[in-house]
Parts: sequence; structure tokens; C-alpha cells
Amino acid sequence: MLKMAEGFVVTIVMMVLCGGAAAVVGAQDPDNGLQAELPVGKEISATFKEIITVHSAALEDFIADVRYLTTTAQEARLDLIESRQSELTARVNEANVARQELIAQYQDNEISREAFVAALRGLAAEVSAVARSMGMLGEQLAAIGTELAADLQQRADELVAANENMADSMAQAGLAVAQQMQNQGYGPPQDLPGAALLENIPAGPLLEGLSMEGTGGDLETLECSPQVPLV
Repeated sequence: MLKMAEGFVVTIVMMVLCGGAAAVVGAQDPDNGLQAELPVGKEISATFKEIITVHSAALEDFIADVRYLTTTAQEARLDLIESRQSELTARVNEANVARQELIAQYQDNEISREAFVAALRGLAAEVSAVARSMGMLGEQLAAIGTELAADLQQRADELVAANENMADSMAQAGLAVAQQMQNQGYGPPQDLPGAALLENIPAGPLLEGLSMEGTGGDLETLECSPQVPLV
């Protein structure tokens, strides 16, 4: 088992090193269309953190799904969904707080640009993982909604609404992280919620306190706060 783990680590490091070498060359030529890349050491650290985040989230989702499938009472299933929903909401809130703290540290020159971007990549992985988990909850709610007793239907509807609001919060959080990464010359992950909306807004103001409620994800109706400058 130890040898297998060591082999896995060596493989990942070699992949990052090989990819990182090519990326550094590309980053030196801004006219060739390649985006900036992290130094090899920071790239390895960021990649490992992303891998850990993805696998930890997948394990949590698996455990939560097993608990749901092995629970037969409708009300107990709603309890599980509500509890999981609260956990995921807290994780997005924690990611938002962490992002704000990172911005403050970078603006105060407490961390380097590369460390700032590496930490943003970790937050992007976390928000993306929460989005996948929330998608699983949405599937569970859709399935249970077809077989609920009448007295539980209102509670299920409230959980569905909460899930939709959470989707807006995740898009907001993902967009804020994506804009910070883009502003530093690093392209955000394609699976990051809200990242695709970057093309609809001009570069400039930081998206703090931005609300997507009632917009259906359409940024044309949003206003950017001018209070905090981009770093």
C-alpha cells in the first residue's frame, strides 16, 4: 500500500513538473495565447490541494448518499437533506470569508502574487465541490418530491427553494474567485460556478456584495460595487 501511494505521488509530481516546464516557457511569451502559470513548486502544492479537495468531497457525497438510500422514512430523508444543505451553505460562507481575507493579505503585501493565486485555486476547487454536492441534493429532492405525503410537501418545497438560492450564492462566490484569478492573468477552472459569466462583465470593479437573486444568472441586471479595488 505504501509503495502504491509513493508511486501515485511520484506520478503526480512528474506530470506537474513536465506540464509546468512547458507552461513557464509559454508564460514568457504573452503573444502566443497561453495564460500565466504558477512556478513549479506552487503548482505542485496547488494541484495536491485540488486533488485532496475533490476526493474528500467525493467521499462525503458517497457517505451522504448511502445514508439517504438506506433511510426509508420520508421525513427522515428530508432531515438528512436539510442537514447536508446546512453543511454546504456553511462551507460556501467559509470560502467567501477566506477569499476576503486573502484579498486583504495580498493588498497588504503579506503574501506573494503566486501564493495568492494558489490559494484562490484552492477556493475554486472548494466551491466547485460544493456545487457538485448541491447538485446531488437537487436530484434527491426531485426524486423524493414525487412520493411525498401531503403534510411534508411544503417542507420539501422550502428545501428546493433553499437549494436554488444556494445555487445563486455559489455562482456569486465562484464568479468573485474567477474574477480575482483572471485579474492576475490566470484562467479560472471551467467547472467553477459563475466563471462562464466573466465574459458578460467588464474587467475592473471587484464583485463584492453582488446579488444574483431574481436575475436567473443574467449579469446584465447586476451592478458591481466600486468600494473595493481589484488587486
